[in-house]
Amino acid sequence: MRTSNVTSVPIRALAAAWAELAEQQNSAGEPADANGLKVFLDCDDESLENRIRSEMDFAVFVEDRQDADAIVRATPVLADGKIRYHLVRFIGAGRFELIEATTRLHLPLGSSMQRRAS
Repeated sequence: MRTSNVTSVPIRALAAAWAELAEQQNSAGEPADANGLKVFLDCDDESLENRIRSEMDFAVFVEDRQDADAIVRATPVLADGKIRYHLVRFIGAGRFELIEATTRLHLPLGSSMQRRAS
C-alpha cells in the first residue's frame, strides 16, 4: 500500500492508525464488525472525495454515518478567494467516540481542486 501523492501521506497515516486500532479491538475480543474500519466520508468535492477514497483503500466506506467508526470531513480553507488547502478531520463515532484527529491536505498549484471559491 503506497500513497499515490506525497500530499496525501497524512491522510493515509491517520487512516492506517485508526484501522490498526480497529484491528486491535477486534483481536482483543471487543464486539466489532469483522470488516475493519468503517468510514463515512463527508466531502462536497467529488474529485477530493475520490482522492481520499483512493488513499484509504483498506477502509470500508459506509453510506450512513450511524454505521461508521469514523467520519472523515474535508473542509476547504480559503485565501485570496482560492482554496489553499483542505482540513481533513477524522471524527470518532461508535466505538471510537471522543477520538479526533485533524490534518491538512495541501494541493499542488494548478490542481483542479484548487479552484476559485464562489
